[in-house]
Amino acid sequence: MSEDAETELRRLNRESFRAEDQRAAERLGPILADDFRIVRATYAVEDKATMLARIAADTSGRRREVSDEQVQLYGDSAVVTSLVTLREPTGEVVGHFWNTKLFVRGGAGWQCAIWQVARIAGEVAVEEPNASGRDAVLRGMGELLSDDAVLLAFKQAAFNDDLWQQAQADPRGYFGGVGVTIPDVLDIAITGHQALKPWPPTAPELQMVTIRCFWVWGKRDPDEGPVKPVQFYLEVPSILLPFVRR
Repeated sequence: MSEDAETELRRLNRESFRAEDQRAAERLGPILADDFRIVRATYAVEDKATMLARIAADTSGRRREVSDEQVQLYGDSAVVTSLVTLREPTGEVVGHFWNTKLFVRGGAGWQCAIWQVARIAGEVAVEEPNASGRDAVLRGMGELLSDDAVLLAFKQAAFNDDLWQQAQADPRGYFGGVGVTIPDVLDIAITGHQALKPWPPTAPELQMVTIRCFWVWGKRDPDEGPVKPVQFYLEVPSILLPFVRR
């Protein structure tokens, strides 16, 4: 990979997030291609003009912390992925999001043509939370889900077939090898599958495809009901499958 190209792509990636934080639509505009589309975590699709107008009108004061950038160059195209932690002005975490951007190099240099955002989320649904066994499970889940190293390890495996096969064969061993301890009260599983989400037939290339899953759930206590699982998942628009399933 050209070092100059990778450096420029990383700079543009970071600048796009800074422009969002600072409501600087005039700085974000040149980074986006004229036919740009973004698929937001809500599955809403915006074109360039719509996104720039939304950025300029944003008064939330939220800020983005960018980590775990990866760049893959394919001639005059490149895929840049990042983990973004979104925070309120108070510092409270709103959520963690995978951001995948497809850049294309043309007369104006590198510009982002497609930007896809996928929220990493899960809900723990329980009944009778006062049971001691469940308290231990919920405490274990809370500790695991608040550890940024878990999300990082999941993403590293999701984009590397060798690591993914290792993680599927021995999930505890894989996470333990990167310094993540899975509490004994929890069970985990790694799965890979493709599940299309409904999408307008006029835009089949934007159908969302779930390609990687990481499940966490509490071990069953015979004297208590189960704690429902939490699921992390990685999903991309079908148009990006050739770039992430290589």
